[in-house]
Amino acid sequence: MTTININLASQVLSIQDLSIIIPAYNEQENIRLAVDQVLSGLPAGLQQFEIIIVNDGSTDATSEIISELTSEHSSVRSIIQNGNKGKGAALSSGFSAARHEWILFIDADLQIEFSVLEEFVPYMKTFDIIIGFRTTRDDSLYRRFASRVYSLLIRLLLGLKLADINCPFKLFRRKLLDGIDLRSSGFFIDTELMYHFLQRKYPVKEVGVVSFDRTRGNSSVRLRHVRHVLAELFTLLKRKQ
Repeated sequence: MTTININLASQVLSIQDLSIIIPAYNEQENIRLAVDQVLSGLPAGLQQFEIIIVNDGSTDATSEIISELTSEHSSVRSIIQNGNKGKGAALSSGFSAARHEWILFIDADLQIEFSVLEEFVPYMKTFDIIIGFRTTRDDSLYRRFASRVYSLLIRLLLGLKLADINCPFKLFRRKLLDGIDLRSSGFFIDTELMYHFLQRKYPVKEVGVVSFDRTRGNSSVRLRHVRHVLAELFTLLKRKQ
C-alpha cells in the first residue's frame, strides 16, 4: 500500500459530487433509515449527489419501500436485480449506473454511521481511494475469527496488506473502474476491487471507523457464502498466473 503524508490544514475540505451505492437484500427494517441517515449526514460543500439502491431480489417489503423513497426524493434512484444475484453483482450494477466523479458504497444495515464520511473528505485531494477499517466490531467470535483467517489468506496469496479489506465503507474515484473486469457476484467483490486497484498502484488511505451491532433485520451472510468467496479467490489466483 502506498502511503502519502499530507497536511490536512492545507486541504480544501469539500467534495463536489458523489454517487452513494447501497445494495439491499431483504432490508425492509433498515433501508428507509439508511437513506434518512445518508440525507442527514451529507458532508458540507457537496453540490451534486445521488443515492443508488440496488434491490438484489428482495422478497420482503424492501421493494415497496424503495419505490416510496424514489417517489419522495429526486436524489434516490433504484436498480432492480432479477433475483438474488449477490453483493458483487449488485455493486457492479451500481458502479455502471453511477453518474458522479466519486463513488461510495455502504451497507444498508447501519452498522457504520454515514456521518463518518466527514472524516474521509480531507484525504480526497491527495488520495483516489479512501477505505474504512473497523476499529471496533460487535460481530460474533466466529465471524471475527473467520475475518482474521481470511485477511491472512489475502495477505499471503494476493499480497494485499490492508487492515480490513471487507469493511463496507469504501470511497473512490469512478474513473478508477475503467478497464477493470469485475467478475465477483458475491462477497468477494471487496477483495477483487482492491486487488485491481492495488495492482495499478493507486494510493490508498485507510481511516478507522466504528462498527456497531446490527439492531434490525438479519444478516444475509451464510456458511455457503464462505465457500463461494474461497472459490472466487482461487479463480482470481488462476487468472493472475
